[in-house]
Amino acid sequence: MPATVTLDPLGVHCIFSDGTEYRRRLRVRRPVVLPGLARTLLEGATDLVHPHGQVDSAGGFELYLTAVRGFTDWLVEFGFSGGASDLTRALLARYWRQGVRSSQESALRAMLRCADDQVQILAPDVRAFVDGRLFNTGERYGSHQPYREAEWARLIRTCRDEVDGAFRAFCAAREQASSADGPEASPRQRASHHWLVMNRGPDPLVSELAKRGSGPFRQRYGVGLRAVLDPLIPTLDVVIAYQLLFGAYTGVVPDGIAGLGLGDIEWAGEEKILLSYVKGRTAAESLALSRQATRLLEQWLDHSAVARRFAPEELRHELWVRFTPGGTRAGERWLAKPPTRLSICGWVKRRQAVDENGHPTQMSGDDGLPPGPPPAPHPHDPRCAERPVILAWQPPDHTRSEPVPRR
Repeated sequence: MPATVTLDPLGVHCIFSDGTEYRRRLRVRRPVVLPGLARTLLEGATDLVHPHGQVDSAGGFELYLTAVRGFTDWLVEFGFSGGASDLTRALLARYWRQGVRSSQESALRAMLRCADDQVQILAPDVRAFVDGRLFNTGERYGSHQPYREAEWARLIRTCRDEVDGAFRAFCAAREQASSADGPEASPRQRASHHWLVMNRGPDPLVSELAKRGSGPFRQRYGVGLRAVLDPLIPTLDVVIAYQLLFGAYTGVVPDGIAGLGLGDIEWAGEEKILLSYVKGRTAAESLALSRQATRLLEQWLDHSAVARRFAPEELRHELWVRFTPGGTRAGERWLAKPPTRLSICGWVKRRQAVDENGHPTQMSGDDGLPPGPPPAPHPHDPRCAERPVILAWQPPDHTRSEPVPRR
């Protein structure tokens, strides 16, 4: 079987068509709620993996895990304690009507449908309801227009400034760590912070903060947790900047960028990289990287080296491995999945800037708004609805014909 449900701990094991192996727990640091229902949904999800279904990548399967977590969490809050056979039309309608994203609604319907096809667990009226139309029809976007020359230049410059500034801070912190006195030094010294992260990783510091509290942590180290970690562990904002810049340099589609692993990078000589990636839902493709893209990829591999050293074994082969100190809703701190739409929205908004004459300087279009045509905001996404945010990066017509990462 290409995909199976693992029971201890509850999760999934998949082998995709390209030979990559994927193991994932449903929960990492929190207990699984409604394990019977969760297992039923996961069994339905495994039936959607290629060749039985269209799911054929780690990123594609993550959607189903997110849908299971969100649905079971809501059911517990609602007071439900049964299994799939106890679900009713009214209960499902109430959940979907609260504004669940269309992608997660579709995923949940697909899992229920597949699970029911296997063992006939749903009541006839619930089965018909699951097969019906979506409550949430999702977002509709118009066609994306190319950037103007000045807008494209500001995008590149904004990303370049961010990744280079973060990398310089990383190199300086790594150098300071090598000259620190180790665990015997005062913990309030910056060099000691860097030594701790370089030699023990971020997890012990996160555990210490959770145990002692933010006040005692700041008293001991003189700063907060992020100030200790950020120089050596790339933040999500830095990862976003790297990915956008890499897309701008290569023209690789966003799904292809998000799914890259270390095994997709092949050196062809000392200064040339041959990159293998999947273009959307089509076949695998390869690309000989330009010198500019090669240097950026080398910089990222160096920049992420400390994080990769302390990441879980199953994530170390991923290219975009990252650490989230606060953890996700599922309790995961180490991730390799692409940034969410809300993360991209926030990244763009925080980089709206103009000079003293009102001229845009960063991620602002020539009209002072986020560059490009605004997509319709999601009706249940107020943080993105305050101001339209373009989530596709399209170069000027004469520069490149293929769009780069759409987020």
